[in-house]
Amino acid sequence: MYNGHMLAISLFRWWYGSGWAWAAGRLGQRLRNVIRDYSVSILIKTLFKPWKQIIAAGGAQTAMGMKFNMMVDNLISRLVGLMVRSLTLVAAMLIWMATALVGGLVLVAWPVVPALLVIIPLYAFGVIA
Repeated sequence: MYNGHMLAISLFRWWYGSGWAWAAGRLGQRLRNVIRDYSVSILIKTLFKPWKQIIAAGGAQTAMGMKFNMMVDNLISRLVGLMVRSLTLVAAMLIWMATALVGGLVLVAWPVVPALLVIIPLYAFGVIA
């Protein structure tokens, strides 16, 4: 019986001490992973770069009409890059916010879970009404 009590006390100490801190640390790690996985810093740095580095280049002898076409092609490539990177940044922001919301709810619910594990069976068996 002694070991059972010690196990319960150890679990209680972990749950409200280092376990809660562990859960908060995991939330921080998950938020950093979203930023890293979506390469947010690279997306911001390259926001106005051409898409897939597709760029038309010509020499000094290129005709004026060709230069205009190349300029339009380069502008379109930059706009495509801007749109794709912007949508990726929006997706990263939405996933980061969802992760923060769910993680925050877990941290708020963390201290209540042990009480629910006692109250729910008592309620189910009609011990409490």
